[in-house]
Amino acid sequence: MVQDTLSAQDLQDLEPVELLEEALQDDRVLRLVEDAVRIGRAHASDWIGTVDGDDIATLDPQASTNEVVIALAREGFTPNWLLSYEYGGEVANLVRFHYDPDIFPEHPFRQLHVRLFADGTLDAHEEPSALMHKGPHIREETFNREVGTAAVRTILEDAGVDVEVLEEAR
Repeated sequence: MVQDTLSAQDLQDLEPVELLEEALQDDRVLRLVEDAVRIGRAHASDWIGTVDGDDIATLDPQASTNEVVIALAREGFTPNWLLSYEYGGEVANLVRFHYDPDIFPEHPFRQLHVRLFADGTLDAHEEPSALMHKGPHIREETFNREVGTAAVRTILEDAGVDVEVLEEAR
């Protein structure tokens, strides 16, 4: 039933399963959802205040943003645009999920989160998964910038990227 246009009446006449199937067949719907989320992220600072990259950057890779993204993608990082606020100056947002019940029995689903900024610096931190532990993630329980920074530094250096550790990083 994929059509160029569906009227409000067409949509009302569809059963919920048919409506979902229609949406999944027509990637225009999914693109609209993605666009809406991206717009929301871009304006989230209106609700939560602005955090600038200068305030949290921990590493300064001596490579282009594209090279850093590719190096991280090769190690399992994916775009995180759907589940993350957009910080001032942010140009890329990546995450890699892992499971660690031995160290974090209360919040074993974890993520290594990286934000890259327009000035070439980045923030890296390890924290509870935003998907599996929403409250602890938002409250930054067991959030650790030092662990995330060390892990991402190693990944980038293993990929041949020189990395400067920013002394002012908190």
